[in-house]
Amino acid sequence: MTNTLHYSGVSARDELASVIRAEVDEPEYRRVADMIEAATPPLAAVAGADVFFVVQLDANFKPVMDRSFTRKYDAAFEYAVKKRGRGRPKLWG
Repeated sequence: MTNTLHYSGVSARDELASVIRAEVDEPEYRRVADMIEAATPPLAAVAGADVFFVVQLDANFKPVMDRSFTRKYDAAFEYAVKKRGRGRPKLWG
């Protein structure tokens, strides 16, 4: 995918899954969209070399980057780089 998308919360999670399905018609992206839709935010996911994430926002609409989410975020990027876009779809939820 060439778009950079930012979403937050459960409804945003569902929107992200819909956008992934609409933008890319490949099995690994449909699979990661299904995984995202079934997970509870915050989450991070990888399909090919693309990394997706859904964050929580605080009252000032700033991302809550607590230790738990930071580990998911870091692991997703590390996995995407390590697998060079050839790894199986994966979710950290």
